[in-house]
Amino acid sequence: MKETLDFLLDNYGIITAATTAFVSTAVFIRKKFNNVKKFLGILDNFMGLFGENAPTEIKNRIDEIENAIEVMSIRQEIHETYIQTGICIFQPIDGKLRFSNDYANDLFGLDSKQMIDYGWTKGIPNQDRSEVFSSFKNAIENTMPWKCSFLVENENTNESYKVDTETYIVYNSEEEITCYVGLVVKSNEKELQTD
Repeated sequence: MKETLDFLLDNYGIITAATTAFVSTAVFIRKKFNNVKKFLGILDNFMGLFGENAPTEIKNRIDEIENAIEVMSIRQEIHETYIQTGICIFQPIDGKLRFSNDYANDLFGLDSKQMIDYGWTKGIPNQDRSEVFSSFKNAIENTMPWKCSFLVENENTNESYKVDTETYIVYNSEEEITCYVGLVVKSNEKELQTD
């Protein structure tokens, strides 16, 4: 017993260092093992969602989304160019314009920055502006679609012509209004009508 005690006292530093290293290594290995278990759990979830070849399947889904976006972009370009329809997107609460396509901008003779918020109303002659805008605001405040025909004076060309507009309400999956999408086209009519 005395020999064991002398050995421990003589080698106290080495034993302490070895014990600390052993315990630290065991804790490190345990943490790494837990991380590997978590990773394998995540991998199992991925495989459950995307199959055996998850990375390829994820890439394929991303490619599908990118292709769908490209097709939508081409459809919008065709719509603007050949069908000649202006598209405007309005906020649901205050009706401020957030997006207008090139055709809508050209109808009003304004660029997209000038059209933002209520800038689009600059293209409506002063004598008609308040009536048209009131009709629009009423539709937004009462969460209803808006249909209106009004005169536009193009800010660039000073040309005047009637336009027909319709807005549609867009809902999300929780039946909340996300925006209003408006369409605007040149009209063949001559007199101002508001609904």
